Amino acid sequence: MPGGSLEVMVSVTELATGKQFAVLDVPLQKVNRMPMTVETRGDTVVFYAAAADSRFVGLVGRDGKLLQGTWQQPGSEAPMALTLIPPPAALPKNFTFPPPYRVDEVAFSNQQASIRLAGTLTIPAGPGPFPAVLLLSDTGPQDRDGTLDQYRMFGSLADYLTWRGIAVLRYDDRGVG
Repeated sequence: MPGGSLEVMVSVTELATGKQFAVLDVPLQKVNRMPMTVETRGDTVVFYAAAADSRFVGLVGRDGKLLQGTWQQPGSEAPMALTLIPPPAALPKNFTFPPPYRVDEVAFSNQQASIRLAGTLTIPAGPGPFPAVLLLSDTGPQDRDGTLDQYRMFGSLADYLTWRGIAVLRYDDRGVG
C-alpha cells in the first residue's frame, strides 16, 4: 500500500458443496474474520468482501503458491501479492472453522461510574441493517460466553442468532474477563 505494507490474511475453506468460502483478517486494522466470496475463473481468483465493498483479483503463479494481483476498495487500488501457506497435515483437535459472519471485539464505558466493559459483537454477512439483541447475564459474575464448565451458552446462542441474520452483542460482567 502507499508508504508501506500491511499484513492481510485470507483463509479459504472448501465446502462440502465443492464451493469455497473465505474470511479476511487484517490485524492492524482490527478486521477479524470478515466473510468473503471466492470465484475462480481459470488461473484468475477473485475474493470479494461485501461488508467492505472490497475485492482482490489475482493470477495464480506457475508454482500455484503465489497470487499476484490488485486489491480494490472504494477510493483506492493497490498491487497485492498473496502467498499460499498450506494448512498443517492434521488440524488440531480444538480447531473450528471460522464462522461466515463478522466477529468484532468491542469495549464501552459508563462515564458516570468510570466502568469499562469488553465484549463481542457478531454481525451477519451481507448488507444491513440487521435486527440486534443484547445478551445479559443473570446474577453472579459471568464471562461474555456465559461459560459453565465446558458449555458456552451465550456463545452458542450468539452463533445461532447471527447465522439467522441477527446481530448480537454479549459482554463480560464487571470484574470478569
